[in-house]
Amino acid sequence: MKRVYDRRTQVKIAHWYYEQGLTQDQIAKRLLCSRQRINKIVNTLVEDGVVSININTFGENWIGLENAIESHFALKQVILADKSSTQMPLPALLGKKAAEFLDGFIQDGKVIGVSWGFTLGDTIFNMRAVNKCNCMVVQMVGGLNIEQRMIRPDEIARMLAGKLQCDYQLLYAPAVLNNEAARSIFVNDESLRQMLERMSRCDIAVVGIGELNEEATSYNQGYIDRNRLRALREEGYIGDICLNPFKINGEWEDYRGRSSIIGASIATLKKIPNVVAIAGGPQKVNAILGALRLGCIDVLVTDSDTARQLALAAGISY
Repeated sequence: MKRVYDRRTQVKIAHWYYEQGLTQDQIAKRLLCSRQRINKIVNTLVEDGVVSININTFGENWIGLENAIESHFALKQVILADKSSTQMPLPALLGKKAAEFLDGFIQDGKVIGVSWGFTLGDTIFNMRAVNKCNCMVVQMVGGLNIEQRMIRPDEIARMLAGKLQCDYQLLYAPAVLNNEAARSIFVNDESLRQMLERMSRCDIAVVGIGELNEEATSYNQGYIDRNRLRALREEGYIGDICLNPFKINGEWEDYRGRSSIIGASIATLKKIPNVVAIAGGPQKVNAILGALRLGCIDVLVTDSDTARQLALAAGISY
């Protein structure tokens, strides 16, 4: 683009605009020209080398890694908790970071679906209690017979509704029903069908990512037995979201046990515009990688160590 003014005038305009804070109208009056002309000059100052932009990261050292993962997986945001700066247990660290994000992300009038797990419990525990007008919290996973109240799907929904000071809707059905006759009774219930439909209309879903190994919460809590875990691993499944297993390449449609799960499916999550997944730890790298390849996650909250291993596993440069 041809310069409208000489270099000296460009520098003067840059000084007035960026250092003295003059408006484009004020500069135009000084130079006896139109504001539109000043706007054109301002827009070429970086291109012409008159102005250089330096971004102050304020100690945020992981922006490049976050951006690389966002770009690779087409995510809206990646939010990293700095593992090197604290001795805090990982679930608590992730919960604190995720809570900071959700405090600002959840707006009035939104419908928020939640799954279950330790990290989600820590997240909601760390959230500020703020009255969000006309919000609704929806339980996205059926009931689990787990003693720890803080990680149960129904308790997670109640806790979040308490923090947002809003109503909640519970899923009155077990998470898994292997008995076909019993399941047909549940799935033909009109209230349950409406609840499952309501999940797909959530504005936000907050979920964990589980790994399918003997360190998994679902295994240690007795939800998945050794035989089922072995069978899933032999078929290539490495993780789950809302109890839906998936493979490292992001495949999930061929899971034969899907009909036994009562709750949000991967297809349901794909309909939700903002799915926030919270997970971290070296044992979960492959599960997170497979989950991101599902194409249903929009925001990932994890820790810096896990993100570096994830980038290495996915071949991401940063």
